[in-house]
Amino acid sequence: MPRNDHSVVYPLQLCEQAACLQGTLPIAGLPRLRSSLHAAVGEAAYWITCDQDSQRCCRLQIRVVAELLLVCQRCLQGLPWLLETNTLLAPVQAEQEIARLPDTYEPLLLSAMESVTLADLVEEELILGMPLLPKHADACGEAQYLPDTMRSMPEPETLPNPFAVLHTLKKLRISRTS
Repeated sequence: MPRNDHSVVYPLQLCEQAACLQGTLPIAGLPRLRSSLHAAVGEAAYWITCDQDSQRCCRLQIRVVAELLLVCQRCLQGLPWLLETNTLLAPVQAEQEIARLPDTYEPLLLSAMESVTLADLVEEELILGMPLLPKHADACGEAQYLPDTMRSMPEPETLPNPFAVLHTLKKLRISRTS
């Protein structure tokens, strides 16, 4: 059932009900993610399956798919990036409960209200799934972004040695003392 980005959900109740949620959210409505993008275009599709495992531990299987327009760290231009996340979250009410979770579960620490918004869940998954340094697969024309002064610089081996003068002074000093 589609929901809007301000929908508040109660994960513990959803797990007891074995609920399934799905929908889309506009990327422009995710402010923390938006600040890391070249442009906030398109939508993120999400699927959330809530249930309990054999030990009656609540869990949320969250799958998010979105095509984001990231900033290439080489050329600073837009970089289309298909991002798909698949995470198993376990809602907990206190930090002490985290230690008891199976290793395959990521903790979802709930507030005193025991609720979260769908937008926060989806946005968090996208932020955590983003590459640290996104770059185009090719060199993306790095040379065209160099300033003209750098393009005309001579190769390092053709530059005069700045210490050559000291070497000459040292020879003069040795010849005077002899």
